[in-house]
Amino acid sequence: RSGSAVQTLLHSMEADPNLRRRCKSLPTPTERAKLEISRSRSPTSQKKVRFADSLGLELISVKHFDDTDVPEVPERILLQFTNPVLLETVEADEFSLSGFVRVLNLAFEKSVSLRYSLNNWITFMDSLASYVPDSSDGVTDKFCFKIVMPTYLDNGGTLQFAIKYCVGGQEFWDNNNGNNYKVRRHRFKMSPPREWENGWIHFI
Repeated sequence: RSGSAVQTLLHSMEADPNLRRRCKSLPTPTERAKLEISRSRSPTSQKKVRFADSLGLELISVKHFDDTDVPEVPERILLQFTNPVLLETVEADEFSLSGFVRVLNLAFEKSVSLRYSLNNWITFMDSLASYVPDSSDGVTDKFCFKIVMPTYLDNGGTLQFAIKYCVGGQEFWDNNNGNNYKVRRHRFKMSPPREWENGWIHFI
């Protein structure tokens, strides 16, 4: 009987194709293979990488800058810099004059120089300042200068100077509001103590 029942069922399946469809709860061999692959993958391995050109975009983006382009400077900085160039510090001794200058970064190409005179501007000289590496804060740059004090400058003689900043075909000056910066030379005469006047100095 059981054999005849199986044969009857097989004949019925051949007669009706709908009976041969697989149960929906059982996956096909292809689906089982995909399922095993998805289980073996880690979450990070399922991430997809897309390149810009596959989306119709450019692989690189190039932006051209002009040396004369003026950056947008915050208003709070401009309030501190009423002039694009500012003498920050200055030091003088018997042999040299040195200092630092801060300028607004108005363009990449720029120059800072010290203009000075020893005879009340009858004649003058220019000394180029040097950029201080890693001094830029994105808005300003720092330069340093140093000149040798001339030995022929008399006691009480005055050296006058101003700072010139050239950028974008323009000149800006820091000349102490038109008064120029002035350094006066003083020499002090050293005299021995009074007790040395009647004393003896012995050399061995």
